[in-house]
Amino acid sequence: MRLKRMGNKTDWRNSAKEMFCSEQGSALVEFALCLPMLVVVLAGIVDYGEMIQVSMLVTQAASTWQGCRQQVETQLRALSVLPSQP
Repeated sequence: MRLKRMGNKTDWRNSAKEMFCSEQGSALVEFALCLPMLVVVLAGIVDYGEMIQVSMLVTQAASTWQGCRQQVETQLRALSVLPSQP
């Protein structure tokens, strides 16, 4: 877009506004600035979810192991293989 001759100040200002305030250009710049931040936030949410899943899996495995251990000890005590608890 060409600038109009400076016959009137408002003509020059309107031409400058049209040239520098393009809606399509500003939307593209905003998208380019926001997209990396949104990707980082989304990756953080996914990573945090995986961390919670692993934590729950380890907790469940530990409690299952403890339950199995107690059951084996009880069975061995019933068979008199292990001494009874004091």
